[in-house]
Amino acid sequence: MHNIQWKSEYSVGVDDIDAQHQRLISIINRLAQTRDEAMTSDELFAILSDLVDYSDYHFRTEDNYMMENEYPLFLSHRKEHLAYMKKMGSMVQSHKNKKPGLFEEMLSYLSQWWQTHITESDLRYARYIQARKKE
Repeated sequence: MHNIQWKSEYSVGVDDIDAQHQRLISIINRLAQTRDEAMTSDELFAILSDLVDYSDYHFRTEDNYMMENEYPLFLSHRKEHLAYMKKMGSMVQSHKNKKPGLFEEMLSYLSQWWQTHITESDLRYARYIQARKKE
């Protein structure tokens, strides 16, 4: 099962970013639900496109937030975002090519990547910025 449940420990303490994380999780969970539904390839592609587009929007929001707050690890964090977008582009292309076994691989990657990224990388910048604001 690759459904992700929002947990309070995912919160970075920034309402906009938390809301975006929740929406991303919702899109991933919608993708996971397609396994049990008779979805056409076009419907599945629409969900993937939504995920890619919203991920890009979210990453731009985070990038701006980190730059505004002079986060020293911004460039390495941005590299994680770029690697994710490259991987998603590859998976979308594999979907178009009807690669066998892609669906489970994709769900596993998304579930693991987002949970790790939020709880490690995103919380790292959140803690830095919160500590900086207390100074």
